[in-house]
Amino acid sequence: MAGKTDYEERSIKVDLEYPNRGEFDKFELFGVQGFEDGEKTIRFTDIELSEDQKRVFERTSEIYSSFEKIQKLYEMYISDYAEFNKSLNDYEKK
Repeated sequence: MAGKTDYEERSIKVDLEYPNRGEFDKFELFGVQGFEDGEKTIRFTDIELSEDQKRVFERTSEIYSSFEKIQKLYEMYISDYAEFNKSLNDYEKK
C-alpha cells in the first residue's frame, strides 16, 4: 500500500492538534513566511490579531491580487505587441 499523501498527513496533524474544530471551521492564525536553508517556510503563531489588523491584512491581500492581475495583463500586452510588430515586419519584408 502506498504511503499517505502530504494532504492526508497534514489533515491528520490538524485533527490531532485541533480536535474541537469541525471540517469547515475557519482558522485565523497569524503566519510568518520566511526562508530556512533556502526553502520557503511558514510558521504559525498564537498571536491573535485585532479586527483592524485583520482588515489591513485582507486589504493588503486584495491590493496584491490586483497588482498581480495588472502585471499579468501588462505582460500579455507586451507579448501581443511584440508579436504584432514581428508580424508587421515580416509582412513588410515580403
